[in-house]
Amino acid sequence: MEANGWKGALLGTGWGRPDTLTVAAALAARTRTFEPLIAIRPGCWRPANFASAAATLDHLTGGRVRVLGRTARRRPGTDRTAARAQCRTGSRARPAGIRAADHHLRP
Repeated sequence: MEANGWKGALLGTGWGRPDTLTVAAALAARTRTFEPLIAIRPGCWRPANFASAAATLDHLTGGRVRVLGRTARRRPGTDRTAARAQCRTGSRARPAGIRAADHHLRP
């Protein structure tokens, strides 16, 4: 990958796909400078669990892990579990009351 000019790549997340952190770990273990960009969706992970897993992988790779966080804001009166339902079903359609915005987190 590095020999072909790849500095990194976005590893998507969703129901029915391989685990993003596992794929990132495998790619990082086989490269020296590749920076996996891990996507995370709201409701798919508990924040503390994801932070711990991502920090561990980042430590093991010498600081090469990047995170793409997708945030969801809830409108008043909407169901709190909408984001979790989207994660479980893998639906690309946004549940009612959810506005999504992608944020690239950079060092």
